[in-house]
Amino acid sequence: MSEGAGSVGVFTTDLALIIQSWDAWIADATGISESDARGRSLTELFPELETRGLASRLTRVGRSGSADILAPAFHEYLIPCAPRTQPSLFARMQQHVVITPLRAGERVAGIIVTIEDVTIPRARERELAAQLRSADDAVRLQAVRTLAADKSAPAALAGVLDDDNWRVRRAAVDGLSHARDDTAVDLLLTVIRERHRDLSVLNAALTALVKAECDVLPGLATLLDVDDADVRTYSALALGLLQDPRAVHHLLRLVSDDDANVRFHAVEALGRIGSREAALPMSAIAESGDFSVAFAALDALALIGEPSVAPRLVPLLEDPMLREAAAETLGRLGDEHTVSPLAALLVLPGTSVTLVARSLATIHERFERSHRGGAIIINAARAAIGASGALALTGAHASASDTDLDGLVVVLGWLEGADVDEAIARLLLNPRVRKLAAETLAKRGANAVSSLVAMLDEDDDEVRKAAATALGRIGAARAVPSLLPLLTGASDVAVVAAGALGAIGDDRAFEPLIAQLDHSQAGVRQASIAALNSIGHADMPARAMELLRDASPRVREAAVRVAGYRGADGAVDAILALRDDADESVRRAATEQLSHFEDPRAHAAIAQDLHHASAGIRAAAARSLAHVHKGEAIPLLVRACVDADPWVRYYAARSIGHHGRSDAVSTLVSLALNDPVSPVRIAAIEALAEIGDSSGIVELSPLVGDPDAGSACPAMRALAGSTMPGILPTLLEQLASADRSRRLAALEAIRRHGDAEAVPVLASVAADTSDPELAEGAVRALGEIGGATAMDALVAIAQDPRRDTDVLAALDNLDEQQVPHVARGLSHPSVDVRCTIIEALSRARSAAVVTHLTDSLHDADPAVHLAATYALDRIARRRTTPT
Repeated sequence: MSEGAGSVGVFTTDLALIIQSWDAWIADATGISESDARGRSLTELFPELETRGLASRLTRVGRSGSADILAPAFHEYLIPCAPRTQPSLFARMQQHVVITPLRAGERVAGIIVTIEDVTIPRARERELAAQLRSADDAVRLQAVRTLAADKSAPAALAGVLDDDNWRVRRAAVDGLSHARDDTAVDLLLTVIRERHRDLSVLNAALTALVKAECDVLPGLATLLDVDDADVRTYSALALGLLQDPRAVHHLLRLVSDDDANVRFHAVEALGRIGSREAALPMSAIAESGDFSVAFAALDALALIGEPSVAPRLVPLLEDPMLREAAAETLGRLGDEHTVSPLAALLVLPGTSVTLVARSLATIHERFERSHRGGAIIINAARAAIGASGALALTGAHASASDTDLDGLVVVLGWLEGADVDEAIARLLLNPRVRKLAAETLAKRGANAVSSLVAMLDEDDDEVRKAAATALGRIGAARAVPSLLPLLTGASDVAVVAAGALGAIGDDRAFEPLIAQLDHSQAGVRQASIAALNSIGHADMPARAMELLRDASPRVREAAVRVAGYRGADGAVDAILALRDDADESVRRAATEQLSHFEDPRAHAAIAQDLHHASAGIRAAAARSLAHVHKGEAIPLLVRACVDADPWVRYYAARSIGHHGRSDAVSTLVSLALNDPVSPVRIAAIEALAEIGDSSGIVELSPLVGDPDAGSACPAMRALAGSTMPGILPTLLEQLASADRSRRLAALEAIRRHGDAEAVPVLASVAADTSDPELAEGAVRALGEIGGATAMDALVAIAQDPRRDTDVLAALDNLDEQQVPHVARGLSHPSVDVRCTIIEALSRARSAAVVTHLTDSLHDADPAVHLAATYALDRIARRRTTPT
């Protein structure tokens, strides 16, 4: 504590509380000398220890071997002593007491009692306590904030957890959670034990415990043995909120508690933690028929994600009470053998068709992601669903909730038939699944065209756009007559229709698209130009020459872009002439398109336009030079990099990067380090990365610390490609930045750099950060770096169930060299880690994994044995099942 240094005493006793040692501080505080105290019973010297119930607290430490704390807020003191400072607000010295077991080898021989004099801090608390009783919310809030900042008055903070003002309660919770010793934890545990019937106080105490900066798990675990079922319930809840894997074995004791509420919260907490160690007990509870906890057990299994228990859950599909919960969990855990029993539910009265579809879609997604075997699930579903199941699925969309529609669309996409196409097409009407439905119909190809064409008649522009996009992806020529009218509708619809017509490439769209070149909206004109270039009509060159002379500047600009796309020799004179057009948009287009011609006059004109009075023309010339031979372009672009206009410099840097010429590196470095405009600096940095010249890239090192994250982040990504020494420490430093975007950029750069020296820092980030994206990035980087050290780090990270999915993703595609390193995790002391490693090995395509998994069949833990059996079975089926 901040006050009371030198105010600490220690004494020891044996298990019968006979005093063995009594230091000078204790002797002075009590007035009892060491010679008088030694060999006597503590309760003989201080009889009130019995009446106050404290003697039993002391003996319990010796019996249990677990430490205990007596907080002054609740007990004031252990041994009655006069205050050492007078005058005092207290009749007795206020004491913070820590009782720990005294060990002799492996056995507990007695106890050690440490007493700290906290009378002065407690007096200050008393002064602030008066303010805490103020009727003024602001006064109370300020008092709480003062106590919280001091970090030495947790008792006073605990006393206001029931304050009427939520700001006061929140400030108290924050203060308690930031306390750095066990006093606050002891207070909060006492609140749960003694005041849990006051829900506002209970919620505040639980929140503070979960947010606490010190280790609260040992203290919470002691509450699991309290006789009060409510205390056990709330303790289980808190352990779940902590998500600490060390709590698993404590919570597993509670799943057989006499109280149903305790059992429920223990099961729910195990699901929150997500440790695979709990998978077998949870499956046993799900099978037990105890409906008070069976549903919670199924939810927990879905969160845990251990696939080996899935076969045990299939029979639960026959139980009307558990059917839907089991189906949902099997979606998270099942495989192709789960598909048939799930499909059978589609025709069972009272079953949610969309829930079954969601489960099937979830299995497919998991297999596609982790086993690259989504086709196995699709084939199994097609064989199992049948005509009656398909009928149920096609009729389900009308009554389905929005959240259930994704799975329905996915599963319908696996089936054949016009009624299926129509059902998916009708789902274009729902914004929630419109994009997915359109993608699904596009994959179905020609069979879906009729249904998509019918949707073009809908009044909703978004529906028409989705249908048109799908028709374009299919390349449906018979849809052209239905798409053409959309060109004259709303501009956003016209853009999509033009894109679809261009993708189809049918000559019937030629004239209607020509008509759109004078459209008032630039987006429609651009889409029409792209479509005309894609169609490549035989008359296009001649028509383009006509259109270059059109009265409308919009048409002339479009014609320039069409003629330039083809680079026809006959058009170069006309486009050169349009550099003097009255409209600047036409002049810019002419300059940009001249790069598509091999005529020397065209390239000379571009060079000349770099000196044009208009910054827009100069920028167009800089863009155009990206497509001119690098020998001609680079000297011109280097000069353009000092142009007064930032957009000219921007496009010049981009064009140099496109050419990839290292002889312009010094120019780009100068822009990157010195240009006053952020987009120009970023363009120069990205161009250097594109060129890949290591000596130039290393010059970007100072930018890593640039106050502008917009420059620092691309600089880090560029540095990832450098082989120069000293780059890695620069990147690693940024992992400690307060700026999240810098940390993410540094992780990406370190991953691409691929240096094994980064492994310890990456492992620390993955283990310590509370940011899921940062943790995922660190784990992914370890997986890509590879090697024994990185694999060992991933095995260690697998101890945290929250990182389970990230670790499995990082261990995907293990090669022959990595398998032995990962397999070392099969001897890890954690059951959870061994099960995770088994799943990782089961996904590998290496024959070597079979030997390692076979060895795990001899594991002493039944969960590991089951996981290995399931994994070996999956590998055997994968080898014999065509994809």
